[in-house]
Amino acid sequence: MVICYEQTMNKHCLKVMVCLSFNILLSIVLYWSLEDNDDIKKMNTLKPTNTESPIQRDTQSLYDGKYVYLLDFEKYKEEFPHLQDYKCKVITEPKELCGRTKSSMTLILAIKSHPDSFDRRHALRQTWAQPQVIENFHIKPAFLMASIENKIKMAKVEKEVSQYQDILQWDFTESHANLSLKEFCFLEWMTYNCVVDFVFKGDDDGFVYPPAIVKYLKRTPNVHQVCSWKSPQHLYSMNVLPTFVSGGGFIIPGILIPSLYRAATVLPVFPLDDVYFGFLAIKANVILKHGHGFYCFGLKFDACKYRNALIVHNIIENSAKGISPRTLLNVWGKVIKQKNCKEV
Repeated sequence: MVICYEQTMNKHCLKVMVCLSFNILLSIVLYWSLEDNDDIKKMNTLKPTNTESPIQRDTQSLYDGKYVYLLDFEKYKEEFPHLQDYKCKVITEPKELCGRTKSSMTLILAIKSHPDSFDRRHALRQTWAQPQVIENFHIKPAFLMASIENKIKMAKVEKEVSQYQDILQWDFTESHANLSLKEFCFLEWMTYNCVVDFVFKGDDDGFVYPPAIVKYLKRTPNVHQVCSWKSPQHLYSMNVLPTFVSGGGFIIPGILIPSLYRAATVLPVFPLDDVYFGFLAIKANVILKHGHGFYCFGLKFDACKYRNALIVHNIIENSAKGISPRTLLNVWGKVIKQKNCKEV
């Protein structure tokens, strides 16, 4: 059973529609309309050029079946001109990330990471962000990264790139608002470079159990998750936000990526990445439906519960936001040793 209610913010924030279940966070299943299939095939054959850009952003009015959302391009252009004007420039890209075969599926783990988060990436490569094959799913990790001014740390990233070949990096500067550029640039890069079955999008401070994701996709392919957020009143004057995903973790069917990118070329870039993706979903005619297995607000540690979880963003016993590298290694060791768990 699901309880839906309306949460009232203070005068500087918004009224956000939030849906909660009794014991689990909700996930959203994505579907796409058949009428987009021809456009998707055409988009996969395109290549960006310097002389002709597909980006034509403007003010947009969106309708999700319940509310109308107005995105004023001039307002975002004034407040965040770099978000609207930036053209994606790749510094480095992972090798052997893309590709699919008739006999297997490909799941990319696209993990948002800061250049300075060396310890987090090191822990992830020892735990859930490893290239591996689970049943007939090829799991391939890629860290999504922007740039920082610290040349010593950027040089260290270059060595990391050379060693692991699992980093997709652009030349814009890391910041909270620029996380939306990671969404846009990742969609663009995937559209022009990759054909995959599924993409998991998540952060580098969570626990993910790839075998649980594979089992989930085999039962109910195409997954997303709902969470709430606040937005400054001067940037978005509507009194409700759309249903949108949590950046902590969600899954996109690969066939939807060109449609989402096409939406991103006309919508203003919203400076909160989770909400931005929600607007892209409306523009791309993506229908969001509920599923199970995402714990973006945390889950009390139990090895069997963690073996059945797709994403846990923090451990309830810990006060810290996210899961530290040391804690992740400890939790991972306990989870993989746990046997005879009941599947849910």
